[in-house]
Amino acid sequence: MSSYTLRQLLEEAAIQLDEVKVPDPRYDARALLLSSFQLSAAQYLLYEGEALDALIPRILPDREALHAAEARFRSFLERRCRREPLQQILGTTGFYGLDFVVTRDVLCPRADTETLVDAVLGNL
Repeated sequence: MSSYTLRQLLEEAAIQLDEVKVPDPRYDARALLLSSFQLSAAQYLLYEGEALDALIPRILPDREALHAAEARFRSFLERRCRREPLQQILGTTGFYGLDFVVTRDVLCPRADTETLVDAVLGNL
């Protein structure tokens, strides 16, 4: 798989997520990819067209780390295809300007809840 590019992984993942009717497949695929490979958005843009091997040693230290990142991405993608919430897969989410750890034991904060918090704070 190391002859794949990041862009190819992203496109294939977005197609798989679209097939199972995930609401924003490209966004989710990109979030899973960035998290799996521990890339910033800028790093993704810089290396998206290069073979995954090009990430060694620029981003990942060795082939073992590359294989681990690929396996993590595939695992994350399978979980998302089963409709597990993206926040639980990534293990974190933003809410009201703060980052929170998210596990299966908690409800995922939603944007409309931020609106509710604003309304409550406005009445205090």
